[in-house]
Amino acid sequence: MFGNVAEDLPIAQRRPLGADGHDPDVSRLCHRIHPRFRDIPCQCRWSHPKIAILSIPMADDPFDCLLCPARFDLDPDEVERNFLLQMARIHPDLGTNDPEAATRAARLTDARNRLLNPESRASALLGRLGGPSGEQLNDLPDGFLMDIMEARLELEQAVESKDAEALARSRQWAERQRETFIQRVGDLLASAERSSDDGVLREIRTQLNAWRYIERMIEQARPT
Repeated sequence: MFGNVAEDLPIAQRRPLGADGHDPDVSRLCHRIHPRFRDIPCQCRWSHPKIAILSIPMADDPFDCLLCPARFDLDPDEVERNFLLQMARIHPDLGTNDPEAATRAARLTDARNRLLNPESRASALLGRLGGPSGEQLNDLPDGFLMDIMEARLELEQAVESKDAEALARSRQWAERQRETFIQRVGDLLASAERSSDDGVLREIRTQLNAWRYIERMIEQARPT
């Protein structure tokens, strides 16, 4: 998957990429766009004698996809700015004639949504640190399963009875739990970044597994 960038290149003639996948002028342009692109081989096609469309690999990692710093306390405004910038670069209205623009736009939108959500952002960070996925480790914190089962039962009863006050209480409880997980997982991620302790990575996944239950409950507790 690639992300395209249309730029006015100071190149007198069209030159093929070298054996290493690089063109000197293209490499300089990539580095000017973002330092991470300096050593990434890119494809180049021409829509005008001096206009090159660079095809730069679009990463699966949401941080790399939007060129955002890999940190848990990521500024939402930065996510939005980078998202809009990347979308503008691949928008069909730029005249890139790129048949994959819609697919890349969907990838960028998915990356944006993942980074704006603290739970999925934490999960992406855990993946970067080499931690287990939810499929690889499905443990839950001690005592959490009983607590969430009781809370979900109360929520289901509130929904069935259309009890607005009970529904609000369930939602408030879940939102408090979310804040607790944000603090707890944030602290664990900071610890994991300072060391390579596999036990910390596994604990983060365990907390994220529980946090996912809370996010589902918040979704179900939203008033209709």
